[in-house]
Amino acid sequence: MPVEVFWFSEQPYGHVKDEDLAPYESGRMHFPNTNFDPEKAHDLYNNYHDQYAWADEVGFDGIMTNEHHSAY
Repeated sequence: MPVEVFWFSEQPYGHVKDEDLAPYESGRMHFPNTNFDPEKAHDLYNNYHDQYAWADEVGFDGIMTNEHHSAY
């Protein structure tokens, strides 16, 4: 039986630092979206799509993505 190999990405918004989260009870539930930077997100989004195109070019069998609300 052939093995299929998939490219997986959780698509994190990795611009949040520990000190940004420190004032809040929970980074996942209480961290305000006012910290969201649309320009950084735009760059990340394009980077993830470049990764997916690369995964296709090199022969991965598929792409899996995961979406998180308020993920850092």
